This record gives sequence, C-alpha cells and structure tokens, in this order.
Amino acid sequence: MSQTEAKVAYVYADALADLASRESHAGSTLSLLEIDDQLQSCLASFQKEEKVWKFFSSPVVSWDDKKNAIISSLKGKVHHLLFHFFLVLSKRDRFVELPMICRLFHKEINSRLKRREVCVRSARELTQNEEENLKESLRKYLGCEIILEKKVSPELMGGLILTSEDLRLDSSVQSCLERIRSSLSQRGIRGKKSGEKFEEKFYEN
Repeated sequence: MSQTEAKVAYVYADALADLASRESHAGSTLSLLEIDDQLQSCLASFQKEEKVWKFFSSPVVSWDDKKNAIISSLKGKVHHLLFHFFLVLSKRDRFVELPMICRLFHKEINSRLKRREVCVRSARELTQNEEENLKESLRKYLGCEIILEKKVSPELMGGLILTSEDLRLDSSVQSCLERIRSSLSQRGIRGKKSGEKFEEKFYEN
C-alpha cells in the first residue's frame, strides 16, 4: 500500500472512530470495543472466501450490485454505523483498503480508551500472579491499561520478550547467550594453550 493509500485509510478510520465515539457517548447500545469487534469480524467474513472479497474490492463490479449485496447480508445484523460505512467504501471503491482501515481503527480506539496491547513471549506459561505483576508494572511504565497477548516460546529458555508498537524489551536467556557469543566472537578471544576460540570451547562444554 502506497503512502497516499495509507493516508486515505487513516482518514476513513479516524472518521469512523469519531462517529463511533459520539454514538457511545450518546448512550448507544454498543460500546466502542463492541463496534471494533464487529468491524474486525466483518473483515474476517469478507476475507474468508476469495470470491466474496474480490466481489467487494473489485472496481469492475457495479455499485448497485455491491449495494444490494451489503443490504441483503448486513442490514439489521451489524451496527448501523458499520452498515453505512461499508456502503460508503463500496460506492467510493475504497473497499480494498478495509484491512488497513480496520487496523488503524483498532489502534485509534485503543488510544482513545487509553489501552495498549503488549505481546509477551515466555519460555513457559505465566502464572496468574506473574501476569498480574507484569501488567501492573507495564501500566505504571506506559501509563495506560495493558492488554496482554501471551505466547509460549520454549526456545527462549527463560526470561521474557515484550513487544508493543515501537517498544521492545528483551530479557530472554536466549538473547543473553546470543549477546555473549557475539561479544566473544567480535573480540576473538582464544584459549591460551590450544589457540581455539574461547566461545567454541564454552559452548561445547
């Protein structure tokens, strides 16, 4: 996607976020998060079958055909904002940008609700106490509510890797060993007697 297309996607995502925020503040039956969930579910449904996705994203298919398909399949089944939003995207031939719009909308909603998603990779499942302590530490560090996405990666051997947008914190044993090996390799340390590289002997033992 080009920079121009990304900017257009952001305009649509931001406009939808503004409308959804007003609806939520006006006492809508759905919260911002529920509207976001519906949007992501709709995207998954559109992309589930290649024929369906090509139909809505193709500039060749007429606006009337797309409009009738959206009315028959979504009217009364999704929030009215999303129903009209899909109609607008189709009419303006912007449906192909829906995946980027969904990602930006999700990010914008999290920002407005002062939430941040953090992916945590660990060598084993975190206990409930460890998870709560981690969330509390991150909440204080980042100043917002934390939503953890947990992944188990046994190859890390120990420690954690945390990633979120531009944030990356790596305290894994695997990375520590890699840094040690890289450092020793750069220095070219050799055994005093045999002349072999120290790091090779270290890892053999």
